[in-house]
Amino acid sequence: MESPHSLLALLLLLGGILPLQPAAAQTAQMHSPIGPEAVWNPGPAIVSEVRQGCMQLSFPELGTCFANGMKRAGATQEAVAFTHLLKNDAYLLKFIPAGGPDIAFVGFPFRANENDGCLLVNGNPQLIDVDDLQKLPQDEMKKDPMYASLLAESPKAMLWPGDRGDVNTVKLAPTTAAGRSFLVSYMLLNGCHACARLATVWFQFEFDSAGKYLDTRYRKLERLPSVK
Repeated sequence: MESPHSLLALLLLLGGILPLQPAAAQTAQMHSPIGPEAVWNPGPAIVSEVRQGCMQLSFPELGTCFANGMKRAGATQEAVAFTHLLKNDAYLLKFIPAGGPDIAFVGFPFRANENDGCLLVNGNPQLIDVDDLQKLPQDEMKKDPMYASLLAESPKAMLWPGDRGDVNTVKLAPTTAAGRSFLVSYMLLNGCHACARLATVWFQFEFDSAGKYLDTRYRKLERLPSVK
């Protein structure tokens, strides 16, 4: 007589519930390194056309529609897979290899304000959103006398992501024996997204030699020349 476990496996297989790939293969596929072949940057006209073709939908169908539109517009399999990895919210605009982790500039087609973003990829974890402001050590920034001075003059000063349309806002710092790090700039604005820019703030994302994320540290604040 067949064991209950064998019968259960047979029923699941006939019902189409068992995965088509072994779990190990699925995990390997999910964590495949991201590279330049995942870039999709066909130009504003095509991106706008794909985007407009989905505007009648809402999430999550909106994102799925955009990913399908990418494919029809000639995006590579890797580019579509990258968009799926980001839950169809963004696509890879520019990939800058840094020996792992690497720098990935992305576009968010349906955001109202910040349409550009940046991720550190191919480390551990695989994706780090540098613009997740809640995870930055802002308390360290607030201990800086320059920040205190600026805040006294501009009490509404707020930290915002840097202009990720500029690749110079994320830089690879010199590699050391302990690992590597990335310098990332942010903006201090006078109270709102459209308000005056007061200063540039730099934080440093640190990784060990194996690419494992260690910490993020406050580095410095640079007041703009026009702001006393």
